[in-house]
Amino acid sequence: MPEGGSLADDQPVDPRVAQASAVPVRAGLARARVVTGRSGQPPLAPGTSAAPPIRVAILDDHRLFREGLRRVLDGDPSLAAAGDGEPAAVRDLIRTASPDVLLVDGRFEGVLALCTELRHGGGRPWVLLLGAEADEDRALKALEAGARGILSRGAGAEELSKAIRVVHDGQIWAGKRVVARLVEELAARFEVSRAEQAQVVQRLSPREREIVQLAVGGLSTQEIADRLAISPATVKAHFTHIFQKLGVRDRLQLAALHHRVLHPTAPR
Repeated sequence: MPEGGSLADDQPVDPRVAQASAVPVRAGLARARVVTGRSGQPPLAPGTSAAPPIRVAILDDHRLFREGLRRVLDGDPSLAAAGDGEPAAVRDLIRTASPDVLLVDGRFEGVLALCTELRHGGGRPWVLLLGAEADEDRALKALEAGARGILSRGAGAEELSKAIRVVHDGQIWAGKRVVARLVEELAARFEVSRAEQAQVVQRLSPREREIVQLAVGGLSTQEIADRLAISPATVKAHFTHIFQKLGVRDRLQLAALHHRVLHPTAPR
């Protein structure tokens, strides 16, 4: 994996992420195109068990680049192009296209504000930034603000598809160096005594601790479900309870907390 990887590739994380200040994202007069159906793909028949494709919206100033990404999405049956437009049209596109994942030009000036607003609104859709990996400090700020991934604009179709699926699953997609640095910075902010540490561990049931270990080890929701012989929905329910008990908002913070408190060999 040349440019990026999921959180699995890196060290584990902390719950006290710096709060980026929210700045309004103006829709302006930018145009956006919404796709209501997947070209060449009929809607799922009633009662079918197949999972619907992940709806992806593309935000980039260059129409030719957006069209190229749409062709990649159309070539993967697990993905569907929900719409595209210029970054300034982000609010209209989210409202009309209801995407699961946003592919956003990492150079967009309002990207930190966008990530912060989405995080405060529940986190969805997930944001995957394109081309922000060159500026490591900016990439770190974006991940802290709520972005779920950083992908090189030079990535191939297979890597793009995998990154979208990883982000949609609630994991982080970014270069090892960026994630390792972010985990260390977040973990350093979380200070507890040994007595408090024991209390944190005791909040989790044996099953929840097992899921935490698998998650920070890099397994996806589906892989955890397969390993434990339970459904993905049950795994997601466990994650909800784990996040609530530990006071974290996502797997990135969970990994930092694990690195600082739950991991038996982590420095104290």
